[in-house]
Amino acid sequence: MSLDDFFGDEDTGDNHIIPENSISIDKKVKKNGEIKKKTKIKPMEEFIPTEFELGQDISNVFLLDVIYEPKANLAQCFFYDDETKSIFKWNDNTGHKPYFLTLMSQDTINQIDKIVKSKEFIKMEETEKFMLIEGQNQKFTKIYGTNPLAIGGRPTSFREFVDPAYEADIRYHFNYVADMRITPGSYYNIINGNIVSSSQEIDPLARDLLLKEFEGENQDQLDMLEEYMPLLFQNIPDIFRCAFDIEVGSERGKMPNPNNPLEEIISIAVVDSDDNKICWVLNTPYVNQDVTIEDIKIKRFDVELELIDDFFHHITKYPIVLSFNGDNFDGLYLVNRALRLGMKKEDIPFNIKRNEISLKDSVHIDLYRFFRQAAIRIYAFGGRYDKTSLEELSTALLGEGK
Repeated sequence: MSLDDFFGDEDTGDNHIIPENSISIDKKVKKNGEIKKKTKIKPMEEFIPTEFELGQDISNVFLLDVIYEPKANLAQCFFYDDETKSIFKWNDNTGHKPYFLTLMSQDTINQIDKIVKSKEFIKMEETEKFMLIEGQNQKFTKIYGTNPLAIGGRPTSFREFVDPAYEADIRYHFNYVADMRITPGSYYNIINGNIVSSSQEIDPLARDLLLKEFEGENQDQLDMLEEYMPLLFQNIPDIFRCAFDIEVGSERGKMPNPNNPLEEIISIAVVDSDDNKICWVLNTPYVNQDVTIEDIKIKRFDVELELIDDFFHHITKYPIVLSFNGDNFDGLYLVNRALRLGMKKEDIPFNIKRNEISLKDSVHIDLYRFFRQAAIRIYAFGGRYDKTSLEELSTALLGEGK
């Protein structure tokens, strides 16, 4: 998963979905004012999202991600509950719609039939923005579409017929996050179906020390300190997660093609945060069938499709799934190989997006894409590595090769 890769396809209904049997009574789940007891999800038990009914309240859930959900045609928030180790999927209920801005007048826009006569056009209105460079307010026309692709991303999108077009290149989920003033990586409550920030306690000593360091600074900096202090000092949840890797039985020196997966998947390995280690192995002449490792559960299969299917059922147990280059290879190969072997698309827990692999009910993070970001390499890790190969990363960060 990459933060710059979400973009998508009118339902302004109150669709709220959470995992079934995932809330405990002390998480304050209520319906119509009455507390309803819910059973905690058990570790390694598959969670299946179901509809989140209006009137339910949830406290202290951690916002992992925001995406555009094309089927519902809405922004969708992924929350994590540390107690139940599960994901909550919350669909927007505010009626937020994709839009962009232009200096062209509404009268001029009304002459553009490819916009105003489109079935994807909703409305336009006048708005005002403060221009930081000019230091003054500027009037704009704000044009709304039914889905993100109506705004930009294809030859017939509205922005193609307007000049200038502002905020038309922003991926929809970024636009939503900014407009709603929500912050991934923060805690929230859902009260009466609405997202409300959850105040986190800050250690008084840490607060006093930080305020002392900023004594004498101007008011703007002090205001920023008050805004960001709760974010910087909040708890980080211990998220139930796993990492996976696949091996393909290709010829020596030949790189398998994930878009044309002709070779068999001969093994898949998973390690999770509860220290469970599982390896799926295909019984083939070129794989040693006598290997046993004490702390690794080895599952052997004679049929490749059965191996893949069993892995797919297992991977749905995790709120977060990690890979290394899974967007470009492992996840992509798994999906295309399963389809090639006859598995139905709806039975595959992964989705192929434009340049990433996502999970239908969980969050996938490709660590290769994470570590290759300049901000992570230079600022977070002080330039301790130059290349993002697994060998160099493990040597630089962990002190041992892969």
